[in-house]
Amino acid sequence: HVYRTLVVSSLSVGYQDALGEAQTRSTEALGSMRTVQSFVAENREFERYREAIGDPDEFRWWFPRPSSKKGADDNPKQQMKKTATTYSVGFCKSIWTSAFYVFLFGFGFGSMYIALWYGFKLVVDSKISLGNLTAFQSYIFQIGGSLGGVSRFVTQFIEARGASGRIFQLLERVPMIPFPWKGGTNYKDADGKD
Repeated sequence: HVYRTLVVSSLSVGYQDALGEAQTRSTEALGSMRTVQSFVAENREFERYREAIGDPDEFRWWFPRPSSKKGADDNPKQQMKKTATTYSVGFCKSIWTSAFYVFLFGFGFGSMYIALWYGFKLVVDSKISLGNLTAFQSYIFQIGGSLGGVSRFVTQFIEARGASGRIFQLLERVPMIPFPWKGGTNYKDADGKD
């Protein structure tokens, strides 16, 4: 379960990065549309954006994987970075999230069915009444339904925690551009007059 949490957190960060890259490419193209049109580069910009968001038609059975083409990018890290599109990262993220739900609901419903089976065994053995079993099972189903509702929020919390890590990473980075107020002019005396 902890491993799944780490995977979903890292996929959330990767998804945010892939969305940022796609957004950057689209903003660059749309912001300079006249330049793109003057160089007749609409198709080139379309391909740049498609590289960032991914194309499900490129993958057999829609499963994203590194390209098998031989060339200059034989380094596995570069291959994974190249295939880190919103489609590929979102696909992996949805698979892991679905696996979490399958595990959670499978375990929950399995536990409820085992409790129901054991309860009927106790009724057959005349150790409890059918009314007590019915009351117990109604409590179990109410608790199970509530836990099922909470599981959605747990997944969203895990994803938010992964994405917030990226925000804190950006906030804590040291800018490459020097601050003008360090070692330069004292701006405390500035009053806005000539």
